[in-house]
Amino acid sequence: TYRALTQNVACTWEAKGKDGSILASGPETPPKAGDRITATIPGGTATFNSTGCYAWIPA
Repeated sequence: TYRALTQNVACTWEAKGKDGSILASGPETPPKAGDRITATIPGGTATFNSTGCYAWIPA
């Protein structure tokens, strides 16, 4: 599990497998100002992309 150092209410992320299929995405509910944004990256993830949030560190 990782957390974004940014707390943007427009944050979205997704983890994709080698074939491009989405393995996980989030956040589950739209974040509110000041919410801690986390992402759990499943095994088999080939790429991780986020929009509106960055600087991911271990949670």
